[in-house]
Amino acid sequence: MSNTANDTIQGKKHEYDIHERIYSFVLRVIKLANSLPKTRSNSVIMPQVLRCVTSIGANDQEADGTLTKKDFLFGCANMMAV
Repeated sequence: MSNTANDTIQGKKHEYDIHERIYSFVLRVIKLANSLPKTRSNSVIMPQVLRCVTSIGANDQEADGTLTKKDFLFGCANMMAV
């Protein structure tokens, strides 16, 4: 299997660039949050959801800026715990 950003496996295109996937996920969650009705429960829950989802990008950038593989894996473990 090649290490390109886009691979075709059995006719399906797969994205492997984690940064792009995280960015896309964050945008989708923000759009979802904006589309939900402005109910009392949503006004309590959605700010926390938005803080959590945007922290994924911050943790990704922190993990990407590490110098060692051990530090990178530690950063990714923190990102997955969110």
